[in-house]
Amino acid sequence: MTTDGVDSGGHEQHALVKRWFRRHALAYSAIIGALIAVNIAIGGGWWSFWPTCVWSIVLSFHFFFYKSVTVDEAWVQERTDDMRLRSVDLSHIRDIEDRYRTMSGQVTPAAEQAAWLVNATGAIAATMAIPAEFRDRLDTLATRLAHGVTASGVALARLGVRGLTRDHIAALVAHGITSVGSLCRYPLGDLIRLIPESIVGELSKATQRPGGENTSNLPTEQSVPAIEIFSNHPGSVRVDGHEISLPKKQFCLLAALASSPGRCVPYDTIYTALWGENVIVQPAQINQHKCKLLQKLAEIHPRFATAIRTVPKHGFTLDLPLHDVRLIT
Repeated sequence: MTTDGVDSGGHEQHALVKRWFRRHALAYSAIIGALIAVNIAIGGGWWSFWPTCVWSIVLSFHFFFYKSVTVDEAWVQERTDDMRLRSVDLSHIRDIEDRYRTMSGQVTPAAEQAAWLVNATGAIAATMAIPAEFRDRLDTLATRLAHGVTASGVALARLGVRGLTRDHIAALVAHGITSVGSLCRYPLGDLIRLIPESIVGELSKATQRPGGENTSNLPTEQSVPAIEIFSNHPGSVRVDGHEISLPKKQFCLLAALASSPGRCVPYDTIYTALWGENVIVQPAQINQHKCKLLQKLAEIHPRFATAIRTVPKHGFTLDLPLHDVRLIT
């Protein structure tokens, strides 16, 4: 069977599952609504409660099955990457996260209850000889709900390290650390710059990695800088071993940020590097250059789509570890 045949079959299956779920939901709404109306009309206690309760549980299981078939991790990752690449400035997204984090007392219990429900569904599925693939999807969904992480952070969340928060996992994932293997290969010195040293110690115990191990000499991909900027050849940049050419403004922006990786470079410094002194520039211009630069870098690898972080009202940060950046003069 060809790949096109497999894709076509998958789309037909998704369409069929979606169609049957819609019919089920429509029938549920119509019949349960009619039962409640009859119950109200003739009285005699709320006898319609039990049929409604039982059918609601059945519809819930149907919904979980529908979602497990029609939504996969590749679809989610594709949409996430697309949103990141289209965004000019991600600071507003972080502002929203910061604002809603103050309501964690309400959001966290709801997420825990949802995770518990998914876990319970997985336990029931195990007793009913449901395929392992479906149970694995339920387990992954429960982990994501409980820890508030993306699919890339599931492996780290499952380590169960005390004190490892959603923000810690997000910082690790942003630097390409998505598995135990990549975590063990990452140099300890750079790891401590990403998350607190106490958490690094707990991770070392969980992964059976000696805390004093020196991994700087291991033959890993991190030992080679991910981004090399050749200041003696303006416009010339090497990203993950690929030579690319950048327009002058984008090259100057990357070079200015690469001079202090991991630290916020003030807007004034960036303006001077791109346009010189005593030049008035609209903020939208620098955001446009940042967005185009990230798109160019993301063509080499999607992880670079978020390599430049906005520090509201201050400047930009090249969000890469020191060993991943080399400015060659």
